Amino acid sequence: MWNSSRNKQLLVIISLFFFQPLFTENAIYGQSIRKKLNLEECIKIALDKSPYSRRATGERLQTLSGVYRALSPLLPQVQLSTEYSRVPSDNKLLINPYIEPEITDIVTNDNFEFSLIVSQSIVDASSWVQLKQNGTVSRAAEYSFLAARAELVYNVKQAFYELIQLYRNSTVIEASVAQGTEQVKVATERFRLGGISRPELLRIQTGLSQLKVDLIEAKGAIENKRRNLANYLGISSPFFIDTSLKFPDTNSAIPSEDSLIKLLFQKNPSAKSAKLILEAQKQNHLSIKLQKIPTLDGFFTFGYSGPQFFNNLRNFWSLGIQLRLSVFEGLRWYGQFKESSMQIKTSSADLEITINSAVEQMHQSYSDLKSSRDALSMVNLLMEQATEEFRLRQEQYRLGAASSEELLTSQVTFIKAQQQAVQIIVAYHLAGARILQLLGEW
Repeated sequence: MWNSSRNKQLLVIISLFFFQPLFTENAIYGQSIRKKLNLEECIKIALDKSPYSRRATGERLQTLSGVYRALSPLLPQVQLSTEYSRVPSDNKLLINPYIEPEITDIVTNDNFEFSLIVSQSIVDASSWVQLKQNGTVSRAAEYSFLAARAELVYNVKQAFYELIQLYRNSTVIEASVAQGTEQVKVATERFRLGGISRPELLRIQTGLSQLKVDLIEAKGAIENKRRNLANYLGISSPFFIDTSLKFPDTNSAIPSEDSLIKLLFQKNPSAKSAKLILEAQKQNHLSIKLQKIPTLDGFFTFGYSGPQFFNNLRNFWSLGIQLRLSVFEGLRWYGQFKESSMQIKTSSADLEITINSAVEQMHQSYSDLKSSRDALSMVNLLMEQATEEFRLRQEQYRLGAASSEELLTSQVTFIKAQQQAVQIIVAYHLAGARILQLLGEW
């Protein structure tokens, strides 16, 4: 028959599962206990090994290399030049008015030349603005890099907490399967004694079968979420996480929404990057305009030349200034000018979209944080009420005062209450993580 004290102990264990780490991996997979990764360790692994982190680093370094290309036209250019030429020369030419001219002796003029050429840009406004533009793009790349890392950390946190939630749900269902098995035994005994009808027995058995199906689905969901977390971490070997879920500290006051919005405008890396990209596009537009201004270059050449290699060579040098003005080069400049104008409009729209999206996400995250924080105050009461109601319903069913349908309904309510409590805690942690991500922190 039904052992009341045993089930009371089981209910107490389930109701306290929020505050104690459960080694659910071992219960589900039957594997030995290994070192469990906590959230901080997962974040460190992701920042070190994740392909997303490596991609962000590569994009950052790739953008920084543009500064060297922009600096090149402004630095001195040094070239070495060698040339050897041979030109035929008519040395003796006999002229007879009655016959064709005849070349009696053909010789060649040989010349070897070696020179060093140094050139330096003196006035090139377009290149200087282009250098400034690349510096602005590099600063934008730094903020984009920070935004990518903050997003990666948030994705790790989200996958980590959702995996904990799945573990906890699986634990609840696993305990409910154990309870359902006991209920089937009690119902079978009562049916044998004629205490309940066969439909009621079938209802209890069906409820147990449904719980077993839910447990199988929960295990599959855990594997999928584990692979999702492994993808963000950049690892493929089996790993385990610490499934303890700490109850958040709700004693300290949370910042006001207005203060968070103010911080958002100051610190959001995506908005800062979009603002710098807009500034860079304006600088690029100015650089294209300045291409129509004459440029001034200075050059110096020193070398040797003569008819033979390294013999009878005479040195020479030249020093000069070159003024260049682009008069007509087809439609290339006009196309660049129009394209840069459109890029300014696009970047301006991107900045507005980025800021509006960040503000909207901050409002939503703050609302989620407040609602989940308010709901946290009801978690303990929710668990106590659901646990006590289910315990009483079990006792009534044992004494024949409750039907199997009432017992199953109470059990479903009890399971949902536990899952809802975990969901509230996870939602609180994720709302806080999203706010940090919007501020470029973690």
